[in-house]
Amino acid sequence: MLAKIILFYLCINFIKGNITSIEPEILATKLFERNENELILIFTGDPQYYFPCTLINKECKEKTDECRKKNGLNILSNRINKTGLSYSQIEAFELECIQIESKVSNSAQRRSIFDLNRRLINKPKALIINGDLTNYGHAKELTKFKEEWMSLPLYILAGLGNHDYENNVNDCVANQCANNMLYWFVRKYAPQAKLHLDYKSSTDFFKTTYKGSFAYARTLCIENGQTCVRVIQLNNRPNYATSVQSASQWEVQSSLQWLKRELEATQGNRSWPILINLHNLDKNAQIRIRNILSLWYLSIKNINEQLISQKLQN
Repeated sequence: MLAKIILFYLCINFIKGNITSIEPEILATKLFERNENELILIFTGDPQYYFPCTLINKECKEKTDECRKKNGLNILSNRINKTGLSYSQIEAFELECIQIESKVSNSAQRRSIFDLNRRLINKPKALIINGDLTNYGHAKELTKFKEEWMSLPLYILAGLGNHDYENNVNDCVANQCANNMLYWFVRKYAPQAKLHLDYKSSTDFFKTTYKGSFAYARTLCIENGQTCVRVIQLNNRPNYATSVQSASQWEVQSSLQWLKRELEATQGNRSWPILINLHNLDKNAQIRIRNILSLWYLSIKNINEQLISQKLQN
């Protein structure tokens, strides 16, 4: 008999420093019961260092009332009077308050995950973070993410969002923001997390070119190996492709063909659930993924029918 897999989506309301809601509520109490046949995954997204709180999060906005008043900012953390100030000065005023709000929201998010993990008898197999680890891909933003999230006592499966590289192409000097995130993801994070990314690299005249979608798949199982799940990470947008010229050359390709090959490769383990994660899904990509899944499902159905037919003949 297959064991259960619990997908735990963390919904957080920050009210006076306390976590007030966990969804789905009906599963919340069951999570704290002992069941060795459960495979638990936690999903979250958008740490996005440094990003201001939304206007509806009044409790978070209250944390920067004094900062915004001191720096002459409006409720959106934008400088009201910019006369006589350079761009870097305006940015410094605005960033000071935004960093405070980002710290408040991220602290609430991390604390809830940490407390949940501490209370669970069956520990989660992974924390899946679906993109926007940073706001602009700046080195200081990535450093903050690593310090505060990669230090959690959980196996982390991270993905990249549009704020990590797409929005930064031809934005920072020499494309160092996009290069910074992609290099860390491919050369640092993936080996540490034991991931096999979809890419190939080559070096010519002291410059390395990385070509691929940088998507990946990872199998997670409970201790007895009876229940497993195949986690697929497509990152930003599955149909996104671009070329990034920087200290390294990045040829970012669509992950849809890789997804098709990955699904075909899992046919030998047809009983495993497959979770496809991504940061953003536009209509065109949605249609293409639906077609890929439909064709894959039909192939699985045909294989099952052939196996049943063979058994009946024997």
